[in-house]
Amino acid sequence: MKQNELTQRFCRNCATILTDTDICCPQCGFAVGTGMRFCPYCGDPAAVGATTCTTCCQPLMQTDSASVRSTAAPTMADANVAYAPPPVQQQPVYPQAAPPPVQRQTVHPQAAPPPVQYVPNNQQGGYAYRNGAMPQNTVSYNTYTANAQKSKITGGILGIFLGMFGVHNFYLGYTGKAVAQLLLTLLSCFMLSPITEIWGLIEGIMILAGSISTDGKGVPLKD
Repeated sequence: MKQNELTQRFCRNCATILTDTDICCPQCGFAVGTGMRFCPYCGDPAAVGATTCTTCCQPLMQTDSASVRSTAAPTMADANVAYAPPPVQQQPVYPQAAPPPVQRQTVHPQAAPPPVQYVPNNQQGGYAYRNGAMPQNTVSYNTYTANAQKSKITGGILGIFLGMFGVHNFYLGYTGKAVAQLLLTLLSCFMLSPITEIWGLIEGIMILAGSISTDGKGVPLKD
């Protein structure tokens, strides 16, 4: 027992026999002098919290933990001492920036196209375009049909023979001149008929010659 009283020959954690050169237990890896389960002098189990071994009466003094445990294996822990795990460092959670609002494109209503302007045909309807070109957004169409055209020959003959009564002007649709010729002849009791007759004769010749080529509505006269 004297040798046990002088030398710690047993591991305090697993009671394995140690040599004089052992720094750590070859069985459990604890540093020499650390642990609380067995007596380091006799190897008998030690009571929890006891300061003296009940078998060999040696003091159960704990070696300085700071200097002894620094040489122990990092994977071994004292079974009788609870070691608190290191606190987990949580990463700070930063609020995520809100996504930018979705920019919706404003759909502007398209302007309605200007209405189509229907104009008489340049050649057949007698409509004169500026610079000889048809205006934009216009559609040409004929303002007459074959039945609506007045006869040039008929108008000329009526003007030559019945011009004093304005019959040719009634026929062509020049109502104003026709009424004037008729009233001059009738109201003057045919005293002014020579004037109206000459007037009608001249207009009849102009109709036959093509100087008057359209009727009162602008429809060209047919041959």
